[in-house]
Amino acid sequence: MKTLLFCFLFFLSGLLTAQTIDSPAFKARNGSIRNITRIERTSKCTKVYIHAIFRPHWWIMEDGDSYLEDAATGKRYSQIGAEGIELKKRIFMPDSGSTDFVLLFEPLPEEVQTIHLIAPDSNESNTYDISLVPAKKKDQSLLKAVEGNWFADNTQGHWVYGIHDSIVILDNRLYDLTECRKKGKRLMLNALDRSDGSAVTLQLTPRKDGSCLIALDHGEAQRYVRTRPEIPAVEADNGYGTDFFRNDSVCLQGYLDGYDTRLGFDSGILYLANEIIGKDYPTVVPINSDGSFQCKFVLSHPVCQGLIINNARIPFYAEPGDTITLYIDWEDLYGPQSGA
Repeated sequence: MKTLLFCFLFFLSGLLTAQTIDSPAFKARNGSIRNITRIERTSKCTKVYIHAIFRPHWWIMEDGDSYLEDAATGKRYSQIGAEGIELKKRIFMPDSGSTDFVLLFEPLPEEVQTIHLIAPDSNESNTYDISLVPAKKKDQSLLKAVEGNWFADNTQGHWVYGIHDSIVILDNRLYDLTECRKKGKRLMLNALDRSDGSAVTLQLTPRKDGSCLIALDHGEAQRYVRTRPEIPAVEADNGYGTDFFRNDSVCLQGYLDGYDTRLGFDSGILYLANEIIGKDYPTVVPINSDGSFQCKFVLSHPVCQGLIINNARIPFYAEPGDTITLYIDWEDLYGPQSGA
């Protein structure tokens, strides 16, 4: 009887140590085909549930050599199998462009909290800093309530504020976020201008309807919204001033949200050209480790251009003398909704 009781308790302990993490948070990934929907940890193995998204009737293949890596120690845990997909075989996507399967790995020790999913021979299947600790609302950053882009709540709908992990975008300028604290229902942000070091203070009051009251340097608070209002059509202006052709510099800057140096690139490129003399001027745009970027170049006339980042083109319009600020979401470029 004692033996049976011991075995039953041992079986129960195995069940109690099993853990399931649904839609685990991650920091960065370099592709959009493998989307992790769930991770199950047991004493026998680690199951990583994959929702694969790719072009209908094109093929994908799992080689079986992927591994999990403990972000803290670097120790690797090998793949030991798969469910719902045959390894080393081309699997053609259905009409829906999606399919589901499970990758099986060696069991993870209980103390492992953050992992990377790595496919060693692929440049678009790696996911970094996957959290194995379910997020709790009380543990979330104060910034989460106001993080993102804020548009003026009027007919113009101008993009006024961009509030992100370590950067604040305001009036076509980039600021380093130096302090974030709560004061009653308000959130107080202090930031320093990257160009001249001047300081600004933002007071933000999130509202239940999803909008936010934002005051700059203790001024009057204005209402801002996350979605840009629909802009009414205006009459086309086909006239040009006398300064259509003139030489002046352009500053192109911005923030690549979701960037990580492990994605395998550290710059973008512009293919500028002087159409009059038929000469090209490729211009490299360095990307900082925090995702910010800035470069300057000279134009002789207005252009419709495109910034190339990792083979994705981000269009913009510029005139001589302009400062252009871009917000780019990495997941919009390569996430499931992009079709990339």
